[in-house]
Amino acid sequence: TLAMLALTAGILFKLIPIFLMPIAFAIALRDLPNWKARLRYVVVTGLVCVAFMVAAYAPFWMGPAILQWGFRMANFTTSLPAVIYFSLGNVMDKAQASHWVSWSAAGLTGAMSLWQAWLALRDRSDQSFSRASFWTLMFFLLVTMTWYHMWYGVWVVGFAILLGGREMFLGLFYSITTIAQQVVGHPLFEWHPPFPPKPLQHFYLAAAALGPAWLASIWVVMMNRFKRHSKVDG
Repeated sequence: TLAMLALTAGILFKLIPIFLMPIAFAIALRDLPNWKARLRYVVVTGLVCVAFMVAAYAPFWMGPAILQWGFRMANFTTSLPAVIYFSLGNVMDKAQASHWVSWSAAGLTGAMSLWQAWLALRDRSDQSFSRASFWTLMFFLLVTMTWYHMWYGVWVVGFAILLGGREMFLGLFYSITTIAQQVVGHPLFEWHPPFPPKPLQHFYLAAAALGPAWLASIWVVMMNRFKRHSKVDG
């Protein structure tokens, strides 16, 4: 319950922790002894989280509009969704393209979260939450993030350090290389006219900011799969 409450508090500041809630929820249900205890957990945790959100919003309540986050759905820069959004701008209006790309990205991130929650159900180690959360956040940062900021890399550092090994390398490598984008990507692809078309410009920026981490993540995933298959074969 306290873990879900902590994630609820995080959602009040940034929506991203909502994608970690299925993982925490799955692990909590996994570790409870029977369905009666699980049902009690669902009811009590749900009531506590809702009460916390009501108490947090009450002093600032100005109607249901305060809960909306759609204004962020029109922000695209330095990411794969940004490339798709600006490419679609040639075949549909911006509002429609923004809606389609934003919700598709959110849906893919949600699907990744649910998949990692399923893997966490089968992973009885103490690192199950850290591992599933790390890969969910990395998927968001590398694939479905619509609005890039270099400080987003700090989200995975804690999980990376807890996991160690290749995940620690990938988390720290992502943080370092995305910070370097400020002195590599922008000077090369944004500051000097004539500017390329918007889709190409954001592809260059995304490749400069995320390209090294894309390659590193592919290497880590392949090495982890090789390690698992080696254990099975052994």
